[in-house]
Amino acid sequence: MVIAIVCVGLFFLNAINRKNKPLFLVSLLAIWSMITFVTNNADEALYINRYYSASEWSFNTEFLFQLLNTICYKSGLSFVQYKGVLSSIYILLIGTSIWKLSRYPNLVLILFFLCPFPLNASQLRFALASAFLIYGYRFLVLDYGGGRKENSIDDIKFVIVIMIAACIHSAALCWLFLPIIKRFTVRQTIVITFIFFVFIYFILNPQSIAWLLYKIGAGDRMMAYFSIAYQQSEFRHFGAMAVTFVFISIMTISCCLICKRKSREANIDQLLKFNIFIIVALAFILRYTAEMYRIQEGLMLLNYIMLLNEVDSKCLLRVKAKKRDMLIQFNIIILVMGSFILKVLLYTNYDYIWLPIFYI
Repeated sequence: MVIAIVCVGLFFLNAINRKNKPLFLVSLLAIWSMITFVTNNADEALYINRYYSASEWSFNTEFLFQLLNTICYKSGLSFVQYKGVLSSIYILLIGTSIWKLSRYPNLVLILFFLCPFPLNASQLRFALASAFLIYGYRFLVLDYGGGRKENSIDDIKFVIVIMIAACIHSAALCWLFLPIIKRFTVRQTIVITFIFFVFIYFILNPQSIAWLLYKIGAGDRMMAYFSIAYQQSEFRHFGAMAVTFVFISIMTISCCLICKRKSREANIDQLLKFNIFIIVALAFILRYTAEMYRIQEGLMLLNYIMLLNEVDSKCLLRVKAKKRDMLIQFNIIILVMGSFILKVLLYTNYDYIWLPIFYI
């Protein structure tokens, strides 16, 4: 109960102090502690097995994540210490990125804590991959206020970061298209997204996907998602993840459109194109595997940062505010709470991540 009170206190303090470094660091430490010490989350047994029986996962885990496992195991670390190492890398990457890019880093951290953090806490491998994506954001967006111009060197840096992420979780490969998409117009992005969607849904086959996945060491495990048994599973046909994906896409794109007509338009234009293009993941969800929702999940933090950056500081969390700023904040609240309910509560991550702190 003491830890629960501390967490609630940090939540409200971050809402009031929107850019406070000591508070930000303490909050990151709290997040690190929850990842490291909260046990019995959804995937815990799987990660314990992967850690202590690394040889059994040689062709079922991307090689960089396997290397991290091997180094920690041979160093004599316990599973909890191993989680501490992974969560340290995770916190360092997301913390420095939020602080660098956001006008209101403490507030962004609250939104991130609600969603997708609970999912990340139980999905360590994807959490680590998404942390590299988050670190790579700095090469995708312009400095706030337009102080830095786009250049191809930044795109190369982003590609390198994403290749590292793909060697931790193969889903990261889809993010390689983002530097390309930012060079097109919104209309061109819509056309490209439609073409990719049709290609993935009607033309791309499991054999082609398998060839690519085996190259990065995830073939056997990932191809299980393309099996007949999985395709016919009740979960896939229920379509809950597709509904969640569509809801988040609509809310994010509508918020980008509200933001679009103002001085800081370059980053919002990019963000709008990224969110439009990421809809290609829906083709994978409908045709192959619901696991591709993670592609959108990895983009959520950038959405929080860039959308909140568009809100005037005088209007932030105020009852009386400009109509545009009120609409942006209202959309963000609906986006976060909708994501929280659909992704976290319905998939029991609440039970695994937050309920334990009420008993400590």
